Amino acid sequence: MHANVQGLRSKINEINLCLESRRDIGVFGVTEHWCESGEIQFFNPVGFCLRSSFERSLKKGGGSALFVRDDILSEPFREANDVSIESICEISAINVLNHNLVICCLYRPPATSNFEAFIGCVDRLLSILCRRNQMVVLMGDLNIHFESNDNLAYIANRKRFVDLLDGYGLHVTLTEITRKPTGNQPGNPSCLDVMFTNFDPYWYRPLVSDVSFSDHHAIELILFKSLPRPSLTSLWYRRSKPENLMSLRKQLYFASWFPVYQAKSLELASSAFLDIFFAHLDAACPWVEGRFRSAAPGLRVVFSKDMLDLRNKYQGFRDMAASTRNEDLNVIANDSRRSYRRALASFRREFYDEKIKTSSNKAKASWDVVNMELNRKTRAHILNGDLNAQEFSKAFSENFELYSAPEASDEFSSMLGCAPGLQCSFVLSSVTVEDVYSTMLSLKNTNGSDFFGLNTKMLKAVADTICEPLTYLINRCFSDGCFPSSLKISVISPIPKKGNTRACSDFRPISKLPLFVKIIESLVLKQLNEFLEKESIIHPQQFGFCKGKSTVTAAASLIIKALQALEDRQCASLRLYDLSKAFDLVPHNLLMLKMAHYGFGLTALSFFESFLRGWRQVVVFNGKLSSEVDLPCGVKQGSILGPCCFLLFINDLLHQSQEVGDLFLFADDITALVHAPNEAILEERIGAWE
Repeated sequence: MHANVQGLRSKINEINLCLESRRDIGVFGVTEHWCESGEIQFFNPVGFCLRSSFERSLKKGGGSALFVRDDILSEPFREANDVSIESICEISAINVLNHNLVICCLYRPPATSNFEAFIGCVDRLLSILCRRNQMVVLMGDLNIHFESNDNLAYIANRKRFVDLLDGYGLHVTLTEITRKPTGNQPGNPSCLDVMFTNFDPYWYRPLVSDVSFSDHHAIELILFKSLPRPSLTSLWYRRSKPENLMSLRKQLYFASWFPVYQAKSLELASSAFLDIFFAHLDAACPWVEGRFRSAAPGLRVVFSKDMLDLRNKYQGFRDMAASTRNEDLNVIANDSRRSYRRALASFRREFYDEKIKTSSNKAKASWDVVNMELNRKTRAHILNGDLNAQEFSKAFSENFELYSAPEASDEFSSMLGCAPGLQCSFVLSSVTVEDVYSTMLSLKNTNGSDFFGLNTKMLKAVADTICEPLTYLINRCFSDGCFPSSLKISVISPIPKKGNTRACSDFRPISKLPLFVKIIESLVLKQLNEFLEKESIIHPQQFGFCKGKSTVTAAASLIIKALQALEDRQCASLRLYDLSKAFDLVPHNLLMLKMAHYGFGLTALSFFESFLRGWRQVVVFNGKLSSEVDLPCGVKQGSILGPCCFLLFINDLLHQSQEVGDLFLFADDITALVHAPNEAILEERIGAWE
């Protein structure tokens, strides 16, 4: 579909309502969006992504853009940008992947623009497309009167343009009236919006459709040969309907846990616990095959019937005013449209307000609204057929292939000595059944499952039936200073960064650990935080993962220190550092030495060393699992204990820099404020720091 919107910013609500009932539209091209550079990305129609756009830099108005449904594979056709000329021929274009199809949206301003230059732009564009030997759909508002049979200038321009496209094998799809003057507007009905294509006529059906948000009608091309969408990938999940959970509760209630209590070692006890639990889980909640959704539903404004009635009322008055040229009807039509647009904006605000008020997590609901308005997409899975789980596994494990654990040098010992050590001993205390039960119930509710197919909904449904043997198992972990190897398996999900998602480097790995691991981590973290706060081990200039601190408090502290340096008439320099792969490459042997320095007892050290070592990971992507990979180093970013372990590892860095300046850390993001009486000393201190 193409539509001349004449101001996308002010009409996005009307466009959303129009497209709400047109789920068959896969590509939506607009002209005269009137957005400035970088602004149009905030006004995407719901369910669409901006793929290509042209915005003016010298004049206001104009412009073209192409929006594509989230589930259609496409990319910008960037060669069109080199052809475009502002106020002459403004082109946006996309390449529909795996289909050999290019869709172009063009805007040519009215007759005052240079027609010769416009023809030259189109000629260069088509020559590029001709060399690529692709199917083409060319659409837009060209301000060439295809309806005129009496104006010689119009006829000449139309013939020249049609002959040019005919030379490249393109033909016009239809020449129906797309614009009718309303009220006291001058002129006659005209055909300014057109589509050209090289598809055979039996592949498509063209039509003109009435839209309420512009005085131009929209033009459509319905392709009988559908655009490619990624094939739905199967996935496996555990059935967890109420009857399944009830069956699981009954089985676990009567289960015998004696093998857990009678086991001679922690490994045997943990294996017995998992064997019993998963045997009943497999019986009550079997694995079933399903399919991915094409996209996560997210937040979507569902317009009411009243909004549709208001739109139809406005369209009725507008059509009567256009056909009769009656000034009174034109006034009524304008008033009706203003009422319609006000009602749309009010309905949208009230819809968002109600979503936030009725949500159990108001902060998340508020961010859902913000993300929707800013067009931040959330996918249920990544629509990319060129990548697979094994490729991601190889890319994410490249850091570990050449890794060798560094030795503790004299320099390391000297640097660690800058941080105050402790003689007291941190020990892991035993926990009660009540502690374990409350921890299980406090886990965040999520729909995702761990490596074993277990999710929080299932776990909470049976928490009271397994908390006693689980408590025994956890206390044995603490007393033996060991962590079960059978639980050391994490699932990595590739999450796209901003921009393209064509390569593995465009994704970041996010770990998902078994739920039983999260329970143990939560209980350990509670004791560890109490110890760290009581002994004031974490440096006050560390603002990441610390209670009561945030990026706001970090920025405030930095500003205060910088202003103080300026008031003291000192020269100051700000140095910003980002430690690449900092969490992934933490050496376990050096972390153990630092924990011992901070007062960790032998049993606690043994537990943490066992917890950190011997992990395996698999990557899941579009329902497929990679092979397992061993992890020789690092702390898990998706774990509960991982951030705290990293803070302990980097903590001594803050104690080493006190003589040359002030450090401000937010986990692995380092900001150094170096100041000195003059520039010469400042350069010396910067050199000493770096």
